[in-house]
Amino acid sequence: MNKAMKTAKKELTKLGCEVVRETRDLIAFRLLTGQDWVCSSRTQMHTVRSVVDRQRGHYRVQTGEYLAAFPEVTSAPRMEIGNYYAPPHFKDSTRLMLGQGLTRPEITTAILSPETVRINPATGRWIYCAGRIGVVIEPPEHGIYTLITILWSTDEEWEQNPRPEREKL
Repeated sequence: MNKAMKTAKKELTKLGCEVVRETRDLIAFRLLTGQDWVCSSRTQMHTVRSVVDRQRGHYRVQTGEYLAAFPEVTSAPRMEIGNYYAPPHFKDSTRLMLGQGLTRPEITTAILSPETVRINPATGRWIYCAGRIGVVIEPPEHGIYTLITILWSTDEEWEQNPRPEREKL
């Protein structure tokens, strides 16, 4: 595995891209856009940088009036698979938003590799933001975090993808 392949694996998995296949000479990724991309031992570093930049740009935080009202925090707990719980309300929000064009990799990226983390001072809940969404997370009880709901990052997204009622954080 050459340096370009190592960089691609490190950066793309950090963004939430999935490694579909890996051999000594190639790594096949499923990108956040749903497309497949292969990085081989012949792939140049500038190509890897271009793909990584496109993935970052595709889901860059679009903090609009809705989430901008909450202060950004510089340190927040790092979420890991297995240290959070998704109650029924979160699952309902997920189903609704998946039907409105949200993808599972976007949710995973927001939880595991957020671009920013904000906080609601009134409730003490964190909002892990990536791309066009924020995931509201309750501080842990017995080491387990609770995923409360998913929110669109901008008022424009709310207007395009309405819910029966805007949720309170």
